[in-house]
Amino acid sequence: MTMIVLILGSILLIWIIYILKGFYEYLTYWRRQCVPGPKFFKFKWTYQPFHEVMYEGTQLYGPIHGVLTPRCHLLVINDIDVARELYIKQFHKFPIRYSFWFGYSNIDKILFFMPANDDWKRIRSLITPAFTTGKLKRMIEPIEEINVNFIRHLLKFSESGEEFDMKILTGAFSMDVIARCAYGIEIDSLSQPDHPIVTNAKKIFGVDATFSYVMCIMFPKIAKFFRLEMTDMKTVQYFDDLTSKIIQKRIESSSGKQNPDLIGLMIESAIEVNGTVAKNDMPKGISKDEISAQGILFFIAGFDTTNATLTHIFYYLIKHPEWQEKLHDELSVISHEKFDYEKLKELSILNAIIDETLRLKPPLPMIDRECIEPYRIESHNIEIPKNSMISVQPYVLHRDPRYFRYPLEFRPERFLDKTKFNDNLAAYIPFGLGPRLCVGMRFALNELRLALANFVINYKLVPNPDIKLEYYNGSMLMSPKKLMVRIQQR
Repeated sequence: MTMIVLILGSILLIWIIYILKGFYEYLTYWRRQCVPGPKFFKFKWTYQPFHEVMYEGTQLYGPIHGVLTPRCHLLVINDIDVARELYIKQFHKFPIRYSFWFGYSNIDKILFFMPANDDWKRIRSLITPAFTTGKLKRMIEPIEEINVNFIRHLLKFSESGEEFDMKILTGAFSMDVIARCAYGIEIDSLSQPDHPIVTNAKKIFGVDATFSYVMCIMFPKIAKFFRLEMTDMKTVQYFDDLTSKIIQKRIESSSGKQNPDLIGLMIESAIEVNGTVAKNDMPKGISKDEISAQGILFFIAGFDTTNATLTHIFYYLIKHPEWQEKLHDELSVISHEKFDYEKLKELSILNAIIDETLRLKPPLPMIDRECIEPYRIESHNIEIPKNSMISVQPYVLHRDPRYFRYPLEFRPERFLDKTKFNDNLAAYIPFGLGPRLCVGMRFALNELRLALANFVINYKLVPNPDIKLEYYNGSMLMSPKKLMVRIQQR
């Protein structure tokens, strides 16, 4: 009996030593390579805005540092030369985004979350033509109509002089644009707060980190086992069903050119490439489920990012009224003409204000990739193991004095005279880096230009140098909670 106890005790001791050894090796992986970083797990992002945690980490440990997560090794790479090496030259070794557990839906067919395999290439090749210059021009008119409504809703605030939350108004504008330009559905979010699109969208965006949210990000397998949800999956299912119904109706009634919205343009692209929309996954076609998933992506990726960026633009114009007036002077020259795609692209001050806002406040503050085979960064003598993650952080990179002069200051002139500032604009990556660059970038910029131009030609933001912004804890999007403003009619 004593012998059995000794044997079992020895086995247990060996097992404990083995577990502790593995745990020690995991905890010290970066340290053993002389890579700086925290010595243990940190969960500050669950109770602090994510972008602040990232910035503090780089200030404390340097641009390249290791982070311990319960899930995998993470190497932060806020060095543009190393980032370009991994995200562009070695893309085939880092093709996958950080994967979460989203629940059971077509969301796994969303281009943003797919691994860079043949399906990803096929779908991207069919979506990209939906954002050509010619097709973007077709979307100008519906966005302009929504802009007219946006300006009309602002009138009562200019007349009363009362303070109001601009983010509610920019959110309504963004939501109306997405509904129209993704699904072809006309809504007025402010006048129709109970519209299903409005109520379901509000369930997705702008929340602090919850237990389920953290589990779905950090422990996706456990979250899947316990059927936890990162967000309200009934909401995702609503948009899935809505998109499927629209696709079916469009295909049945199609007699040529589709509506100038994302679903219509994807159907057009699929027909141009393959002659049909596939019923199943086909080598060159696109299925209804895949179109449906991209419709959901357009809403999720396009709503809060545009809303946040518009809010940040207005924030900086309130703090820097001289740029508001410079922009008004530029717009006044063509205000008697209809804003169109080509004119807006050529307005240097308009674009400089947008670019500088995206530099200081990129809506997606980090860009991550998974390593699918071991890789060595020779210039820094660092081994990146398989299944680990790398992360470049635009919010941090854009504030690095190595790349930008006066990095913490709002200086739109850096985009007007690029030789004067001598910034390294290769480090300017608000829409991503490498082959997975945001496919809707030109649409987003066009939407921002139209909204900002129409606002400034009609209204003036009352300056307030003491204005502050607050952010949600743990959110992967850099979206302020609110922006209280006053406006005057011009």
